[in-house]
Amino acid sequence: MIERIRIAFAEVVLGDGIGLHQAEAMDDHATTEFTLRKLRSGEEAQNWSRLNVKELNKYSSALSFFDAAGMRFHLPAYLIAELNKTLTVDLMFYLICVNDYDKDRFSLLTAEQRSVVAEYLKYCLTDAGDYIRPMIENALAQSWSFERQ
Repeated sequence: MIERIRIAFAEVVLGDGIGLHQAEAMDDHATTEFTLRKLRSGEEAQNWSRLNVKELNKYSSALSFFDAAGMRFHLPAYLIAELNKTLTVDLMFYLICVNDYDKDRFSLLTAEQRSVVAEYLKYCLTDAGDYIRPMIENALAQSWSFERQ
């Protein structure tokens, strides 16, 4: 599955999207253009595989503040860290509790990338408890189903 993630997201760059440090600063209510631009200059923006899992864990609220480009860029690093059991952030919440705002954050994912996320969620069903299982199944049917796109 990790190799599928790497392939599906291989060419993704951050572009004009919100980066990890910017997203965390937004959580801390840093909204000035100067502050966000300064943080952006130190962001990894070309190769998501160089993102440091320690930083992914440190900036745990960043997932709430990514725009669509930021989510597409960071998501594969989060998925791989979760599969490697090194992620302490609750990634599952962001994948299964998808409201209208959240759907926009996943809007830049290609069909292949969406398929990888769905495959990851199906993989998670194998160890899902009684509480989370129906939530994952609902997310697969409602948010990650190709028929609904």
